[in-house]
Amino acid sequence: MSRRGGDSDRSPVTSGVRTTGSTTAKRPPVRPVSAKPVRGNRPTVTKPAVVRVVKPVEPEAPAEPVVYGNPRQNQDYFASGNWETAPLMSATMILRQLTGAMVDPQDLVDQGLSTDSRYRTGRKAYLGPGVNDRVMWYDAQELLSDRGVELVTRTHPKAQEGRALADLQAALQDPRKAVAVNVSTPIDGWDKPHTHEVVVLGLDATNGQVYLNDAWSPTSGKAKVMTLAEFLAAWANNFSTTVAQLPPAASRREPMTSVDTMAA
Repeated sequence: MSRRGGDSDRSPVTSGVRTTGSTTAKRPPVRPVSAKPVRGNRPTVTKPAVVRVVKPVEPEAPAEPVVYGNPRQNQDYFASGNWETAPLMSATMILRQLTGAMVDPQDLVDQGLSTDSRYRTGRKAYLGPGVNDRVMWYDAQELLSDRGVELVTRTHPKAQEGRALADLQAALQDPRKAVAVNVSTPIDGWDKPHTHEVVVLGLDATNGQVYLNDAWSPTSGKAKVMTLAEFLAAWANNFSTTVAQLPPAASRREPMTSVDTMAA
């Protein structure tokens, strides 16, 4: 076959497509190449370190315990005797705490010898030493009443332990009042628990401790310490609590002093 002028052996190319016979081959698409910026020789900048001043933490002072009453002061009003006169000694401690005067326990003993019993007819509140007879706590309270002391005794059922404890704390917190309760605990010379009255000096609610003056225990009764759990168990018979206080001086016919409260 003869060639015409300008003809070549190459197949015609149209818009980037090569045609060979009846077959048309497509070129793959050309993907653009992203050029990364060339990093120069710039110096590396280092940020200065931030220095933070940390203030020292001061340790917190331990919290003061929550104490009802004033056990440290009231423990010094302790008085004790034998099992016959122990209730009179409890009454003496109450009178000392209310007046701030160190009342002589013999004053209460003499008063008991000369005062008729309110609860055992035909006899005195105290018969004297050596007769194997003790003073009743109720008669000892009457002797205090004869001296102008106001006394209120309350009891609670076992189900009202919380209320009894709240009443006790409120009374201890009042510096004008003194508190005695009935507990069942061992006493000096007795192996088994014995129900008797004790003067409550204070209650440490934070550490769970109760401070007592126990006239029934001459050697171990001053500033006696019980755990709150032990105290509640010993007090739980009926939670009997006697709160004593002196009336305001204005309510009395005569001005009240610590001297006339001690007079028989």
